[in-house]
Amino acid sequence: MDKLIVKYLQNNLSLQEQHQLSKWLEEDEQNKETLRRMEVYWRDYGLDLEVIEQRVKGNLARRIENEQVGNTVISFSIRNLIRVAAMLIVAGTIIFSLYRLYEVEPVEQPLTYEMIEKKSALGEKVTIKLPDGSTVKLNSGSSITYPQHFQQGKREVILKGEGFFEITKDLQSPFIVKVNRAMVRVLGTSFNINAKGSSNKVIVGVKTGQVKVSNEQQTISRILEPYDLVVYNDENQLMRQSKISDPELIFGWTDQLLVFEDSQFKDILNTMTNWYGVEFILSINIESNRVYTSRFENPTLKSVMESLSYVYDFNYEINDNVVIIK
Repeated sequence: MDKLIVKYLQNNLSLQEQHQLSKWLEEDEQNKETLRRMEVYWRDYGLDLEVIEQRVKGNLARRIENEQVGNTVISFSIRNLIRVAAMLIVAGTIIFSLYRLYEVEPVEQPLTYEMIEKKSALGEKVTIKLPDGSTVKLNSGSSITYPQHFQQGKREVILKGEGFFEITKDLQSPFIVKVNRAMVRVLGTSFNINAKGSSNKVIVGVKTGQVKVSNEQQTISRILEPYDLVVYNDENQLMRQSKISDPELIFGWTDQLLVFEDSQFKDILNTMTNWYGVEFILSINIESNRVYTSRFENPTLKSVMESLSYVYDFNYEINDNVVIIK
């Protein structure tokens, strides 16, 4: 945490580091108090220490250039001695800061490092308004993490699962979604990101505007226009781009449209587990090779089960959040 605090004081934290620091602050109220005191010290004394450090380095350099032992120049290089001096300064700074830590009265300041995490439970969908006015609709079993306030010139969020974004346009501050080991970068647009069911696979579909999808290292990327689709697999570093032939398959869930297209039975049950928040218990074997295609508008669990039971020839029983197939 000491490294994270220094990076925070230098205003150099990444989004993941902000989230880590926020978690530490939530663990204990004393942690917030400690950070406040460090902020006061850093603001009031940091500049003086920088001046002192530069002064010491300059004096050392001049002495090393002039000093000789007999006819032999001192073997230490200027760079090595300055490094030693810098280490001594750092050590002194730490001791001095700990001393000041318990002398300086805390000053109440707004905390700008707080991270917010919103989740949608199984069986529910949640719409969230972000600090810049953008919105994201989370599919069931998904989450999004974002700062309480976006930094100037930078809007970053972390997505897990699936979400549909409608981004407020801001040419000075690109909007970046980090999901698994991929990045989606936009200025103002609407698009869907699906990373459910796999830690290596990300599917991005664009509804309006333009989106750039890249891997974490930004060594491969694709530019997507409306109704373009890209499937990125981090395991083999492949990106496949295509056109969206059926928009309801990608965006339908945002309008409570449940769509199955040549889906196998196990995939159907996984989708329904997320959609309704139920658990399935199979007491018979279902033919796994038979695929299923159907569309339901805001369906009840019973209506979908009726259709499935007819196609796959089984009986079922619904007990609260458990569905028994027999």
